[in-house]
Amino acid sequence: MGHFWSELKRRSVLRTAGIYLVAGWIILQVLDTVGDFLNMPMWVGRAAIILLLLFFPASIYLSWAYKIVDGRIHRHDRTDEAKPVGKVDYAIILILLVLLVSGTYQVLNQQDRLFAEPESAAELAKPADSRINDQRLDPPENSIAVLPFVNISSDPEQEYFSDGITEEILNVLARIPGLQVTSRTSAFSFKNSKISIPEIARELGVAYVLEGSVRKSRDNVRITAQLIRVGSDSHLFSESWDRNLADVFAVQDEISGIIGEILQLRLVNDASRMSTVPEPGQLPANVLDDYLHATQLMAATNYSNAESAEELLTNIIEIAPDFSQARSRLANVYLSMLQIGQKILPAEAISRATQLAEEALALEPTNAEAMNILSFIYRSRGDIENSDRLLSQALSLEPGNAATLRQAISNSTYERDLVNVDELAERLLRVDPRSEQTLLVLQDYYRRSDHMEQAVAMMERMKMLENAALMYQTLMDVNDYHHGGPESTLEYAKNAYDLEPRFAESGARLVHALLDVGAVDDAGELLEVSPGFKEFEFPKRWAEMTYSLYRGDRTSAYSLAFGLSQKDEQDRYASKAIALRISLLKALQLNEGFPALIKRYLAAYPELEMSIVPNSGQVPPILVKYGHFMVANDLALLYSLSGDDARSEKLNESIESALQQWPRLSVLGFGIADVELLARTGKVSEALNTLRQAVDEDWHHLWWFHLDHNPHLESLRNEPGFLAIRARFQRFERSQ
Repeated sequence: MGHFWSELKRRSVLRTAGIYLVAGWIILQVLDTVGDFLNMPMWVGRAAIILLLLFFPASIYLSWAYKIVDGRIHRHDRTDEAKPVGKVDYAIILILLVLLVSGTYQVLNQQDRLFAEPESAAELAKPADSRINDQRLDPPENSIAVLPFVNISSDPEQEYFSDGITEEILNVLARIPGLQVTSRTSAFSFKNSKISIPEIARELGVAYVLEGSVRKSRDNVRITAQLIRVGSDSHLFSESWDRNLADVFAVQDEISGIIGEILQLRLVNDASRMSTVPEPGQLPANVLDDYLHATQLMAATNYSNAESAEELLTNIIEIAPDFSQARSRLANVYLSMLQIGQKILPAEAISRATQLAEEALALEPTNAEAMNILSFIYRSRGDIENSDRLLSQALSLEPGNAATLRQAISNSTYERDLVNVDELAERLLRVDPRSEQTLLVLQDYYRRSDHMEQAVAMMERMKMLENAALMYQTLMDVNDYHHGGPESTLEYAKNAYDLEPRFAESGARLVHALLDVGAVDDAGELLEVSPGFKEFEFPKRWAEMTYSLYRGDRTSAYSLAFGLSQKDEQDRYASKAIALRISLLKALQLNEGFPALIKRYLAAYPELEMSIVPNSGQVPPILVKYGHFMVANDLALLYSLSGDDARSEKLNESIESALQQWPRLSVLGFGIADVELLARTGKVSEALNTLRQAVDEDWHHLWWFHLDHNPHLESLRNEPGFLAIRARFQRFERSQ
């Protein structure tokens, strides 16, 4: 062995190998750096690697057999002396060591999530009820999470593309019957996380994890994916695909097929349920790029992103009118705009979403997204039969789709049809355990099904989620889970405000909470100093209006409410309802002007002309608020005072029917609208019992206004039970 080693040195084989490796590494780095700028196809890099590997043995042989002397090639003979180790050799050794260390670091860093101990992992609170199994202890065998593919393109702005590829792969996997696929929201909550793969799998309750990377260079894409079985920490496959951008969707189908084969599941491919994504090459590359971009813009919901997504998807539909997913995705954008509540009017948003979803379904009868949207809209219009039909079809196509499951549970929750919801709730928690939206839906279901312990458990899960602290504190404020009265509400309102003082609505809620405990001076000071009020007008005016009401300044309150109602076209802050309520109080004080005021109510809320609670039948339920019940009750009272008992009774029936669909608490709750109805119709005992129940459930938002000024509660004011409730709240004022 010693002789062989000496021969290697004598013939300069080691020096040649070192120089070859260094030169090869430099060549590959140059190709990697300039490849994107020169738009080189990805096969160039692969070809360079293959050629370098092929020529390496040849270079070693030539170094062993030949030498160069005075510029001429000679064969080696045994009389040649070994060359001493010189500066060139040391330089080569140093460079090779640097490359070895660098390469080792990159490999270890890339695999860090696989083998490193987690730095920190939030321990999600377990549901208290045994009906919800802890999926982290015993994950189903056929369960998988698709983690966000890493963007390794030279342009960081291509992040949307790698995220979009991830989501599209996830969507295809969701159509494999029997495969539980973690939702995008929950999987993406671990984006850029240093938590290990086993820990992520435990948190998501899955047996397999798919991860990978995406490199995009103009119209060329390289996608790398590997499937990991977490229990054995084994890699079941690792593949790379070099494709043109137009062929990207074919890759996701191929990946899904491989996973299906490994898990012994089969992707449904009969004609009735095949996706109608255009075949590769049918769409221009920029269309697919824009589609993925729009999809990721929607993931971070704000109005600016929604408008950008709207523009991209509208252009796609013009270029590719048969691309059904673009239409259903744009319909979703309009529903998002509706819920964000800016610029677009509700009726217009619903009209556009309906048309686009119907067109998408006509193009692709198995478009589950379109089914989900139409089911949502049909139900809001009272077409329960068609809504249920579409929702059932969507669930059969994608039984693990979190959005569809949330809608199914919400429907059952609002309609008090709670049979068989437990199975849906458990399924939703399995596929989407780290989503604020999911936890919101589940807490609402458990609260309304009288399982408060489980509802609080869902809130505690939310508390543990990163970036969900503000949502948690706000919900604890507006939903009153704490059963501690106005003082506890004030604590949560303060916490929410401290987390984000520039969020104007947190400031407005804190003003209300301060007023609810009689801290008038603190509320007034906050109105002056809150930084959020300097940039956002509506919440400040809203808070100023209630502050004026508390101080008994109805003139200022009405002026503020009227000003709001002129600008607040969507009535987000119930400003029109409050302005009308203040006008009603003035009319009652003067005992005149009822006919004129009736006309103002009907002009502000045309649905009242048909004895319908505003927004209860025409738009999605999220827009129905206490203010809409307020104006309906007010108008029924005005009809009665004007002698029109028939219209008053008809509107009372409509209010009673609509109340069955809504919770009492939360920002969507009806508060004490049921108490108003009962008291106004002479059911004093029932009204008092209902008011007491509302207070026990922790309803107390603006309690001072209702108990002291609500015109519908006049028949209760001298009742001992009412005075006792009033005294319960007075202690909060005295404590300040």
